[in-house]
Amino acid sequence: MPDLLRKIGLRIVCHSEKFDDDMTPDPVWIELCGKEDFIVITADKGLETDPVNRKAVIDHKAKVFILDENNSRAMDWASAIIVSRRRIIDVAHENVGPFFSSIRKQTPALVTKIRIP
Repeated sequence: MPDLLRKIGLRIVCHSEKFDDDMTPDPVWIELCGKEDFIVITADKGLETDPVNRKAVIDHKAKVFILDENNSRAMDWASAIIVSRRRIIDVAHENVGPFFSSIRKQTPALVTKIRIP
């Protein structure tokens, strides 16, 4: 998914670019994201529900966007993020962390109800 997002000009920093170990504890990388003012996009709902991770988000003023499910293909999620990118960026810039927000693949707002002429 990162390559798809980079192709449209988004600056993406992946976990693997900052940490050698995939097992880096969540509070460690959450701290980095807060310090660097990165936007976190993840499917890990545990960041919001696990007390240790939630405290890390709060302590480091992280801005976390959670994908509402993780069973879809990367292309589907990349599409949703691309379509929503301006809103994601606006929310991140207009709000000081910490916060959680959800990203959904489908929303009725993208296609309006029909209008009969």
